[in-house]
Amino acid sequence: MKRNTNTMNLCPRCQHLKADGIPCGSPALRGARFCYTHQRVHRRIQILADHSCHVIPNLRSQRDIRVAATTILRDLRDGRIDLDHARVMAITLRLANHALKQRASLDGFQHAIRAAKNGQVPSFTELSS
Repeated sequence: MKRNTNTMNLCPRCQHLKADGIPCGSPALRGARFCYTHQRVHRRIQILADHSCHVIPNLRSQRDIRVAATTILRDLRDGRIDLDHARVMAITLRLANHALKQRASLDGFQHAIRAAKNGQVPSFTELSS
C-alpha cells in the first residue's frame, strides 16, 4: 500500500530536539506535542522536576558523602523519598566511599614509589595511608 506523502507531512511532528539540535521528526501522538518515545521521556523529566528531593552533590570527597547521607536521611524523614530509594542511595554512597578509599590508598602507594625512586625511604605512615 502506497502512502500519500502529502498527508504524512500534514500530521503534527514530535517537537523534541535531539542532542544535536535536530528535531525528532516522528509523528506526534494525537493531541500531544511528542511522539510515543519522547512523550515518555518528557513525562519522566517532568516528574523529576516536580519532585522536591534535594540534589545530591558530586561525590568527590568524604565530606561530599557525609553531606549526601545527611540529605538522604532528611529527605526520608520528610517523606520526599521512600525507603527503597533511600536504600539504593545508601548503597551508592557505600560504593563511592569504598572507591574514594581505594583511590587514597593508590595515591599513597604511588607517592611512596616516587619517594623511593628519589632515594628517600618512605615512612610507615606514608605506606599505610
